[in-house]
Amino acid sequence: MIPEDVLAFFDLKQGRRPKAILNVLVGKMTVSALFWGLEYDILEYLNFWKTIDTTSFLENVDRAVEGGFLAKKDELIYLTEAGQQKQFSCTTPTPFIKKVRLDEAIDLLLLANQVISEFSFKNNRYIPVSDNLRINVILKNWFKQLKSRNHHTTDIVQKYTQGLDELLSQLQQHDADILLSYLPNHVDPGWTIDQLAQAFGISKFQMELKIRLIFSKIISDAVLTKIAPFVDLLNSTIKENVMPDSTYQTWQLIRQGKTVDEVARLKHVKTNTVKEHILMAAILDSNFPFDKFVRFNFEIGKHPTEVDFRSIQSQIADITFFDFRLIQIRKIKEQQNNNGNR
Repeated sequence: MIPEDVLAFFDLKQGRRPKAILNVLVGKMTVSALFWGLEYDILEYLNFWKTIDTTSFLENVDRAVEGGFLAKKDELIYLTEAGQQKQFSCTTPTPFIKKVRLDEAIDLLLLANQVISEFSFKNNRYIPVSDNLRINVILKNWFKQLKSRNHHTTDIVQKYTQGLDELLSQLQQHDADILLSYLPNHVDPGWTIDQLAQAFGISKFQMELKIRLIFSKIISDAVLTKIAPFVDLLNSTIKENVMPDSTYQTWQLIRQGKTVDEVARLKHVKTNTVKEHILMAAILDSNFPFDKFVRFNFEIGKHPTEVDFRSIQSQIADITFFDFRLIQIRKIKEQQNNNGNR
């Protein structure tokens, strides 16, 4: 990793904490991690890169500060104009991808391409690109189902190729070339990330980020527009909801009309835990009914995260931190919606 790699996650005007960025990337599901992901407007990256080298990321933030690409002020990190010139230009993940087990979906797509390619050459003696048992079982069942619907080899290969062509047509040519080079084929394991990075003149980190973004795009397209035969392959990687299971269960009970105390008794948890689940729902549910939960109405200002809870508490004695955080979340969402997202 090089200092330029980390610049994509920082902003000229908004100071950010590097560890808060990493919490989002690795999928840390706490109220604090989600709140700062919302404030930084990077929740699309939630659980996007579980295997990212966090130590190297933090070290290169420090190097970027030393190099003048980032600036540190009051423990917050800002992108500098010099850093903006070096910033790696890339898209953001599709909103849908938060519901996908991305690494599993990528592994399935890589193995599927290898299997179909080898099948087209009538070769059944090869080493699979994935040795993960779950991935291989899912792929085997999908391939068996595909063969039951298409009895001839040419039909299976044609069906797969048509679907792949449709997905590739949704990509920019540059990204389609990268994907095709990365996919394993008959007697060809595909280019490594190192090879692709050298060929396209970017760092290894930037190439892996780009590949993940490409996959997030084609996975979302395949599932949302039901592109065969990929939608059947990827369905097993889709989570019912982006919220953790316990949070989602709490939120369902609350939506059914249960009170916080009732949910706490039903689930044998503390009321504070239920309130934390509600805050997580407020962050992750785009249709959260704030009017139902916000007890106080006051102007929190243009920068809600800069307002101190104690200063508000000195004005409104019975306000709780739950109330305060909920108002902050609502304000941030309103601002992002009004601005078309920062």
